Amino acid sequence: MGDIITKGEFGPAFIERVTRDRLGFVSAALRKDYDPTKFPTNIPSPPQNSVFGAIHTRTEMSLNAGVMTVRWIYDGIESGSSSTNPIYEMDTSFENVDIRNHPDFEQIAATYGGITDAFGNVRFPTTYNGSKNPLAGVQSFYRIGGVWREMYATRKLNTSFAQRIGFIIAKPPGNPPPIGRDRDWLEGPVRAIWRGNAYEVTKEYWLSGRGGWVKPVYNRSI
Repeated sequence: MGDIITKGEFGPAFIERVTRDRLGFVSAALRKDYDPTKFPTNIPSPPQNSVFGAIHTRTEMSLNAGVMTVRWIYDGIESGSSSTNPIYEMDTSFENVDIRNHPDFEQIAATYGGITDAFGNVRFPTTYNGSKNPLAGVQSFYRIGGVWREMYATRKLNTSFAQRIGFIIAKPPGNPPPIGRDRDWLEGPVRAIWRGNAYEVTKEYWLSGRGGWVKPVYNRSI
């Protein structure tokens, strides 16, 4: 739910709600109550073409306590706007990963006596160089990752909207936090949902672990 920006009479129907969400989408519901015995043969047309720029997207009807209620639902961005300012957010994550995928694995194995058995598993001795081995029993580690999201509304998708999915980039748009020199980002999934008169767009950028994304796998940097 967004903030209520107005509520009251609006032409021949009552404005039940008008909200604006954080991306700038206006969502409105106009309501009119009818006597069921005098209800029109056809579904009533929307009383307004738009409400604060949002356009009619659907009509809902319900019968309760002898009253037929019709709601006209509107959705979209305000008139005069071709797009809205983007919003950015980030989620971090921890992934349990095989110790052999650690970027410093060779150095760790050499320092703490790691041995690969016949099944490909790594084993560290209980003691090493006469002391308790801190790597004894370790099979995995937690790799820190993250997703940076860009969200906005736009009436038209540009031609490059989804062309760079799967490519490595040094830094996504917006102002992401510092990540260190040995990490980079991968352009992840994109989503576009049509809402009345504009697309609600979400783009994701995936933070790599230490060492960065594998460039031969993900083709090239942009």
